[in-house]
Amino acid sequence: MSGLSASESFRYRAYISYSHHDEKCAVWLHKKLESYLVPRRLVGREMASGIIPRRIAPVFRDREELPSATDLGKTVNKALHDSANLVVICSPHAAESRWVNEEVLTFKRLGRSDRIFCFIIAGEPNATETPGCNSDECFPIGLRFCMSDEGILTDQPTEPIAADARPGKDGTAGAKLKLIAGIIGVGFDELRQRELHRRHYRMVAVTATALSIMVLTTILAVRAIVAEEEAMRHRARAEGLITFMLGDLREKLEPIGRLDVLDAVGDEATAYFESLDEDDLTPEALDVRSKAMRQIGEVRMAQGRLDPAIDAFQRSLSDAALLVQHDPGNNEAQFLLAQANFWIGYAHLEQGGLDRSLHYLDEYFVISKLLVDREPEHEAWLSELGYAYTNLGVVFISQGATAKALEEFLGAQAIGRKLVQKNPDDLGRWFDLAEQTSWVGSARSLLGDLNGALEQFREEVTIKNSLVAKDPQNTTWKRRLSLGHRRVGETLEAQGKFHEAIASFGTALGISAQLSALDPANANWQRDLGLLHAAAGRIALAFDNPEEAIIEFTRYARIIEDLFATDPSKVRWQRDLADSRILTGIALTASGDLHNAESAIKAAIEILTDLGSEHPDDLMTVRSLSTAYLIEGQLIALTGNDEEAQKAWLASLELIEPLAQDTKDHKILNIWAQALLCLGRSEEASPIVEQLVTTGFVNSAYAGSCDRNGFSARATN
Repeated sequence: MSGLSASESFRYRAYISYSHHDEKCAVWLHKKLESYLVPRRLVGREMASGIIPRRIAPVFRDREELPSATDLGKTVNKALHDSANLVVICSPHAAESRWVNEEVLTFKRLGRSDRIFCFIIAGEPNATETPGCNSDECFPIGLRFCMSDEGILTDQPTEPIAADARPGKDGTAGAKLKLIAGIIGVGFDELRQRELHRRHYRMVAVTATALSIMVLTTILAVRAIVAEEEAMRHRARAEGLITFMLGDLREKLEPIGRLDVLDAVGDEATAYFESLDEDDLTPEALDVRSKAMRQIGEVRMAQGRLDPAIDAFQRSLSDAALLVQHDPGNNEAQFLLAQANFWIGYAHLEQGGLDRSLHYLDEYFVISKLLVDREPEHEAWLSELGYAYTNLGVVFISQGATAKALEEFLGAQAIGRKLVQKNPDDLGRWFDLAEQTSWVGSARSLLGDLNGALEQFREEVTIKNSLVAKDPQNTTWKRRLSLGHRRVGETLEAQGKFHEAIASFGTALGISAQLSALDPANANWQRDLGLLHAAAGRIALAFDNPEEAIIEFTRYARIIEDLFATDPSKVRWQRDLADSRILTGIALTASGDLHNAESAIKAAIEILTDLGSEHPDDLMTVRSLSTAYLIEGQLIALTGNDEEAQKAWLASLELIEPLAQDTKDHKILNIWAQALLCLGRSEEASPIVEQLVTTGFVNSAYAGSCDRNGFSARATN
């Protein structure tokens, strides 16, 4: 190799394999490996594994879990091939992960069994050898046995090279160092001694620096007394700059989709405010800090980072509460408090915490109503009250109280129309009215009034088309226009008007694809694009084209998998992930691939079961799980196992029937009717089918039907 390190002939120095349950540890280990500097006296030494480098970077960390796939995929296989070493994070979760095991086997087949290193974080190695301890095993089966020259796993046991990070073993720091020693090919004791020498030199340097700082601090302390007034001026300028960057500059960056520019600003602003003494927190300083922390939270929300966003909003709420406590009659302070309550409630809604969300959004409504009572014609307060009505309606819809939600949405729409009449040239007011009209349409759809819903959605699109025509660069309005077209398409789809639906979905897809390319880090834009690929797949099924449907559903799944990897706790993305599996399973069934269809549906059921146990009141999760059981029963029936199919259909019915008793939502009623039909209870299904017909609903091609020959619904226009 002409002196070139063996590891340098690879793109990656290491590949980290792990179960998604151990992602936090994987993220930590990835950062530690890539940031580690090898002691200088070791760098350049030629070892059996190659020349020791200065750094271990780059390290590949697999972030995908693909339960519906049949192999690891090109990206993963390529990364394994291009990695000098394989690091396996070992735990009971890893031992049960099919994909961790596949990655180990693939790496062994490359002839690199000796370059596999284990990093144990939980469980017990080789626990399967002890009766009754299988669940404690931390090594995947591929690690525990040798592989033959033909690439087949044998029954000959092997002893993996392991660093044990568990308490009482090597410990986290020791295990990390042992792992690094293995990767670079030196003895652990030698590397540890080099580390001790390096720490000693660092301590000497730190001590000398500390003495210098002590002398300098003494000098500066004297000067600080003289410079106090100048410092106050600097602080005022700093807070003014923060306010500008998170306020005026954000308003300029948001329409062009470049909120990522503010990441560093938000971090620096947070650090600055944390550095302030409590004695410095005058009402003016509290006002600035509360607004800044809220704006930081808004940026994090737009990026899909919910927990950091909630943390920022809570800080904003605390400061606003102190302001109100100091002066309850200050309407601006009340408004600040209302905003903080809204954002916390909205973030909890995104996480599926309906009760927590309702608590904060109800407080938001109370404060907004107080402001309007104090100043009935104040446009900003009226606008806030409209938002408050809307957000309560959103929570009520999520709880299944659709009629109650419609009342809230109509209240918001009435305020929106009033504000537009007061100031018809204010484009922002028109945008708010379009959003309020959209929510009225959504409620009417759930109440079985598809024609009324379509009328509202088309009014929404008309307003938003006009807005985008006046400001084509406003990405917020363009995104909302795309959503409006999607809602029109979904309503037409429900009515069986597939050709008209295609036009609406196509317009929405064009806008969404443009936005997602503009800012790939914007989680909302990426999800919008995924849902439109899902819509395209459903339409393909309606026209009896399962192959095209599979392509579209795969695109949808990939987008959602990437989003899920950034924040697995987000309920919407978990549900989307499961829905992508359901849709893929339906399309695979229609194409005759029953084996992979079954795998996809089982994966969906597993996700939704876990999600339902955490959020039992989330109606959309219950609806999706009921659909998954319905499709599972149809799959089983196609194999001729009627008894097991009946069990799946009964599971579907037991979930959906309580929701269906007091609803006119065509999606829920359709699942209910299908479950009854599959169970042979056609007399009970008949009035439900008639009710669906009166709403204008046509059996959707993706919901399936109890037909032993497959999914029979097809496009009719």
